Amino acid sequence: DYYNDLLKKNYFPCESEIEKDLKRTFPAHRFFINQAGKDALRRVLLAYSVRSPSLGYCQSMNYIVGLLLLVMSAEKAFLVLCFIIEDLLEDYYVKSMIGLTVDQRVLDFIMEQRAPKLYKHLQAIGFPISILITKWQMCIFLNTFTTETVLRIWDCLFFEGAQALLLVAFATFKINENQLLEASNQQEIVSILNSFSSSLLDIDLLLKTAFKYSNIFTINKIVDMRLEFWTQIESEQNNKRNKIMHLQRNREFFSGTKLNKSNSNEQIK
Repeated sequence: DYYNDLLKKNYFPCESEIEKDLKRTFPAHRFFINQAGKDALRRVLLAYSVRSPSLGYCQSMNYIVGLLLLVMSAEKAFLVLCFIIEDLLEDYYVKSMIGLTVDQRVLDFIMEQRAPKLYKHLQAIGFPISILITKWQMCIFLNTFTTETVLRIWDCLFFEGAQALLLVAFATFKINENQLLEASNQQEIVSILNSFSSSLLDIDLLLKTAFKYSNIFTINKIVDMRLEFWTQIESEQNNKRNKIMHLQRNREFFSGTKLNKSNSNEQIK
């Protein structure tokens, strides 16, 4: 079958990277203490690196597969991984991570519209939301919330799509708004959010707060915002590339001019 055929390769370019992360994947969990658990994780990640050589392997994929292996077979975990990376969170794991960058800006917009006081406060103390969002989104909240909470969030992800993650991220800020407004620095912000996520017992509160805004930020609305920010980011990246090329041309020109002057001086001597 397809999954096993992928594993028949003699060479896996990402094997060394994958091996390093096997030890870091839920090391205290009994499934991964056992060699069979590590072997299953390795096989799924190697198979995906062959399926998508342009992406290969990206850190955080090990945690996603790790959780999947706790509830399904390796082959099914591979298929779900494909669905997550190539459909649900498309362009999150590519080299440019443009999908993640786009969603960070979407979340910024949601925060500015629905929690303006908190949004301004975070900006005032120099706290970029992207500090936490990268970790939250790439690992789909693994190593942030408890496993029970993560599984409920993943249910929403599979049912509602990637916008569910944006709404859960916003709800995490919104529920802690009063405490966050009292924070005076980045460390306090991180401490408040980490304390909340690690000790959350009322999962329904989190999800109800998140989907309270789903009628405002509908799927179509979020798609429109993504398209707008995607175009904006691509334009910024093109401008940056043009500036770099311009600087390189200038450097080559002035280096050449300097070299020519040096040669002229030597000839005069």
